[in-house]
Amino acid sequence: MYLAGHTHGGQVRIPLYGALVTFSRYGKVFEMGEDHIEGTTLYVSRRLGMEGLGLPRVCFLCPPEIVVIDLSPIED
Repeated sequence: MYLAGHTHGGQVRIPLYGALVTFSRYGKVFEMGEDHIEGTTLYVSRRLGMEGLGLPRVCFLCPPEIVVIDLSPIED
């Protein structure tokens, strides 16, 4: 399992499109939420803070989130 939170789900989101910019080398592929890749689960959470990178520090239609993941053993 991989847990990540750097792309923040995009700080500025447009309805039906999603993030305008993610600052990720993968673009919108792993924008936010859960993905499954080669038998591994990846979860990218939305931010709790804001990233500037020289841009205005703004958030629009991208509310912060705290994710709770319950882990349990795999039953045979």
